[in-house]
Amino acid sequence: MQDGEVRTDGDIEALTGLSHSKVSGARSALWEAGLVEPLPKLLKREHTRWRLCAADQRSAAKQAFRESTERRTRGRLRQKSVGERANIVVDLLSDEDVNEAVLTQLERSQQWRRARARARDVGRERQAERRARRADLRHAMNKADQPLHFQRNVRHLRDLMDVLFVIDRDVETERGRRINGEPDTTSPQAWLGLTRNVREVLEAGQGLFRDLSDLAGEPMESCPLCGERLTVESLKLDEGYIDGEVVDEAIVEET
Repeated sequence: MQDGEVRTDGDIEALTGLSHSKVSGARSALWEAGLVEPLPKLLKREHTRWRLCAADQRSAAKQAFRESTERRTRGRLRQKSVGERANIVVDLLSDEDVNEAVLTQLERSQQWRRARARARDVGRERQAERRARRADLRHAMNKADQPLHFQRNVRHLRDLMDVLFVIDRDVETERGRRINGEPDTTSPQAWLGLTRNVREVLEAGQGLFRDLSDLAGEPMESCPLCGERLTVESLKLDEGYIDGEVVDEAIVEET
């Protein structure tokens, strides 16, 4: 793989003379380490092609391996009967570490939902001031086709990214002035207002990222920033479950 060529497992088998199991196992280990990555299939039935992974993309490759492995495991579990799956769940939750991890995922999912709710609140608060801009945009959309509208939105998003980079430079400049003992050029109240604006962007972006992932056919299974698990299944676990305590049978009989 070091020659930079894109190859399938079959190509590697032909070049190395190794068996399929050895090639597949070695390639899987490389993917787990983030050293190689799969390329999107051009056709549904074609074999997966692999290439060396760039150094700055290795974390993403490791995460993709983890999610792929978990999807295959979930697929195998779904083939089992309901009773078998229930027994597996009970056995797993009896492990304190697993139980703690489940509770952590539930809390993380709740935080995402709260962030999404805050984003909706921000949207409602700004509805009045956006109404006029929406009318102008709707008028422009009537004159333009959808691809042009999509490209315009992408351009606006990139403009927003440029603005964030400019603000970041302003923050660094202001921090440098404080370190040098120079007076501030912007009031704390102005920075606080800007902080609220940036937070609103982040909160709106959280929900949008999940929706875009769904539309792209790649549902979000991990937080895009910290890489922690955040699956669609975990969002359902804290809905409709029963919280209670187990009472020893002997104690019940005595009472």
